[in-house]
Amino acid sequence: MRSTLFCCELPRHDKGTYYAHFYRTLFSLRCYNKQVRALIAEVTSDPEGEYWAWWDSKTHNFRHVYPTEGLVEMCFAYGTKSEEDRGRGLKLRVKVTILREAGPKDTDLRLFNGPAFQGPPSLVPDNVPQNEASARE
Repeated sequence: MRSTLFCCELPRHDKGTYYAHFYRTLFSLRCYNKQVRALIAEVTSDPEGEYWAWWDSKTHNFRHVYPTEGLVEMCFAYGTKSEEDRGRGLKLRVKVTILREAGPKDTDLRLFNGPAFQGPPSLVPDNVPQNEASARE
């Protein structure tokens, strides 16, 4: 499982930096802070990953990417377990890999994610899910 998302790098309160504010559109990231340096990151499931995220089974994308498990849990009123039991997704450990800094033409990564993934060859995952949504597009 993998998604390509915009994010930014922020200073940690103790030392170093971390990646935050993961969005599929540059506009959403800019709503957080227009001055932040936008990055394009690949988020992949990894049992040894340093981040946690929610895999949305409807959109086939990672959402709620955070450096701690508790922050992901806060996004769900009844916790992730109840959502997992309903088949809506999975809480997973993930690895964040920065691909590059976002350029002026990078505005919407929704084109590079999900079942109808049609991104550049360097970003296309090996196992793109084939389903009804991709057949319609």
